[in-house]
Amino acid sequence: MWYVNCACDSEEQNLGAFQYRGGIVYRCCKPIAPGEELLVWYVEDYATDLGSSFNYLWDIKRGAKEVTVSRVFSCSLCPFSFTTEIYLHKHMKRSHTDEHMRLLMSGEVRTETLCGKCFTEGGNLKKHQRIHTGERPYHCTQCGKSFTQEAHLKLHQRIHTGERPYHCTQCGQSFTQEDFLKRHQRIHTGERPYHCAQCGKSFTLEHHLKLHQRIHTGERPYRCIQCGKAFTLEHHLKRHQTIHTGERPYHCTQCGKSFTERGDLKKHQRIHTGERPYHCTQCGKSFTERGDLKKHQRIHTGERPYQCTQCGKSFTHEHHLKRHQLIHTGERPYHCTQCGKSFTLEHHLKLHQRLHTKDAVPLHSVWPEVHS
Repeated sequence: MWYVNCACDSEEQNLGAFQYRGGIVYRCCKPIAPGEELLVWYVEDYATDLGSSFNYLWDIKRGAKEVTVSRVFSCSLCPFSFTTEIYLHKHMKRSHTDEHMRLLMSGEVRTETLCGKCFTEGGNLKKHQRIHTGERPYHCTQCGKSFTQEAHLKLHQRIHTGERPYHCTQCGQSFTQEDFLKRHQRIHTGERPYHCAQCGKSFTLEHHLKLHQRIHTGERPYRCIQCGKAFTLEHHLKRHQTIHTGERPYHCTQCGKSFTERGDLKKHQRIHTGERPYHCTQCGKSFTERGDLKKHQRIHTGERPYQCTQCGKSFTHEHHLKRHQLIHTGERPYHCTQCGKSFTLEHHLKLHQRLHTKDAVPLHSVWPEVHS
């Protein structure tokens, strides 16, 4: 953090911190002009993602030990001092949680001093203060879930009532919130407002852009505690962990086969139902999986995306390319256990093995003219 200073609030920051290969690194979250100060803001999620190291560095950076100020705000529970009351309260909240809550509940600490945010109306201040107090006065009578604002409760209740007041005029799909409708409409308009500054790829949702940016940063925040393997997405980690647990929670009621993911179970069940939801618009042929439809469509488009780097020959399927490359490498991965002869294709091995078994086809049944 030698070249990075602490912002006064979240709006002032131009850097975000995250962990990468055991260290704390920074990523720009807004354009930074030449000569502009580098500023990072303490977000509560950092404590979870970055651990105590970031907390300690922040306290040192934000401390007032070597800074001449008109007033110093000292922590009564540890040696740290701070240049502003806001920084002191943030330190108390993350490092001395119990004492912080006691001061908050007793009224010794005013909640508006915790973050320094200002409001034009008293009602908005009261709503905001619930972030610090944890108060959730609005309760759902059906499931008991609580909310800080009445508007949030009303949105939640649509889950129980089934109300979907926002309708897409193009396809008729309905949504519980206006924001969800706006996001959906991008499917029809083709709008992709979130752009990657490094490769130019665009996305319909900001969340998808953030996930994509991990390709460039190498960030893998989800780590397996058993083997240490790291992943960019949480559901990839959960899927990986089934290797260690052996868990297969999704069971087919018809044949009893089990799967690690719900999507795999749904695909499997099409074997029993005969469902083929993916249709070719050109010839009408149907498929159980989207990937199979895409491969089939190459027959009509002539697309051959898999190209041999040695001779330039192209193929519609990746496994066809791999099989072709054996010609160049001379590899013969399929071996006969009885005579040791090798083959490039498994099919050729199976034909050869008939010579050693009762399945061998008599010559006169194939070429009857030999005995004529």
